[in-house]
Amino acid sequence: MDYHFLTQEEFSRQIEAGDFLEHAQVHGNRYGTLKAEVIQHLSRGTDVVMDIDVQGAALVRSCGDPAIRSAIVDLFVMPPSEQELRSRLAGRGTDSEDVIAVRMRNALEEMSRWQEYTYRLVSSTREEDYLRFKALLFAERLPRDPLAFLNIPNHHPSWPPSSSASTGSIAAYKTADIASQLVKLGHGVRIVMTRAAAEFITPLTLQTLSRQPVLMSLEDEKQSWKPGHIDLADSADLFLVAPATANTIAEFACGLAPDSLTSIYLALPRATPVLIAPAMNGKMWLHPATQRNVARLREDGCHFVDPAEGDLACGYQGIGRLAPVEEIISRALELL
Repeated sequence: MDYHFLTQEEFSRQIEAGDFLEHAQVHGNRYGTLKAEVIQHLSRGTDVVMDIDVQGAALVRSCGDPAIRSAIVDLFVMPPSEQELRSRLAGRGTDSEDVIAVRMRNALEEMSRWQEYTYRLVSSTREEDYLRFKALLFAERLPRDPLAFLNIPNHHPSWPPSSSASTGSIAAYKTADIASQLVKLGHGVRIVMTRAAAEFITPLTLQTLSRQPVLMSLEDEKQSWKPGHIDLADSADLFLVAPATANTIAEFACGLAPDSLTSIYLALPRATPVLIAPAMNGKMWLHPATQRNVARLREDGCHFVDPAEGDLACGYQGIGRLAPVEEIISRALELL
């Protein structure tokens, strides 16, 4: 977008006219983003990333324009610690101690409002922050084109436990949408991936959306005296597998545990609900072996969101598509 330099009088006039999507006064200077320019870029399918403070973010959230409200993705970027923030400000060598003190005070006030944001990211290196932000936008782009705004100013929030799993299906990318929606609804999500699932979506994407480490293999569990799959099984309020392949369903039904995902399933307390959303080729879904395995899992108490009909990634048409995300989320909420 273009930069415009306005007089104080013109800036005030445009505020009164409602031309700004957001505006704020920071360190004695006034800044704003013109609503018309944002809408123009969104209409072209271009992502708009706005680096703005909490004042501007609040105005963006209150915008009544549906083109903007439907595209909002808000991210609060926090420093690793207050000490690290002060060190970074001092390291720039451009501000006096008095100015740094003012900036620190303003930053701490903004950090107290992190709960207003959908996503929180604790800053690391610039490269890692970029990759995590890019992963978030990739996941959010699945259902819509995003307008992202973020706040960069040491607290880690704690999340209630529940678990989600992704297996090696082309529909694995929809796991990102499921995780994102569950987190937005206030549920803690711990994600377990099979190695095949990582061929379709990266662990970094799901880690960013769930705000929790992603477990991929039993080798990842060496850092704790208590096996990670046992800990996750004990703490889960719901075990959701989406998408579930024919192979995973067969391993569940036969009691096999070659990886973290299947090990968690076998270690679940019997009272923990299990929700399985299959996705596969229609002939594989309708094969007697798969149907026997599904029937056995139903007898064991597992719940299913049956696959939908439509175009399949393999080129066929018919049953086998992952059920709509909204339907999976609805069933999950019923079981929680």
